[in-house]
Amino acid sequence: MIVDIARDELTDDNLKIIISEMEKVYVTQHDSNNIKRLKKQLRECESATSNLLKALEQGQAADIITTQLVKRQSEATEIKKQIAKEELIYNDFDIDRIKFFLHNLKNGDINDTKHRKASDSVYTRHMI
Repeated sequence: MIVDIARDELTDDNLKIIISEMEKVYVTQHDSNNIKRLKKQLRECESATSNLLKALEQGQAADIITTQLVKRQSEATEIKKQIAKEELIYNDFDIDRIKFFLHNLKNGDINDTKHRKASDSVYTRHMI
């Protein structure tokens, strides 16, 4: 009974609303504060690296500058990895797969084991 009521609510208009809201959430999450913070850190790190290279070119304390330069380059590499991980989370957003899942949920045979497994598989793959 609950499944039937839920399925009745999955009208074409409601599906459009659900998908639209999911897209909004995706865009908001994709430009999350964490990604912005990491990108800012990367810009600061790259700026510091550039300044260190200029100082090195001018012949200032080569050993200290070289050590700092290696440290900054390592930091930049780590930040780039973190940004890539964050963006990977949101690059899996596939509106066609979501539409398929919702329409399948609405129209599929709930008593069919294959249908239930397929729907569950699409849902699980997207949420991971």
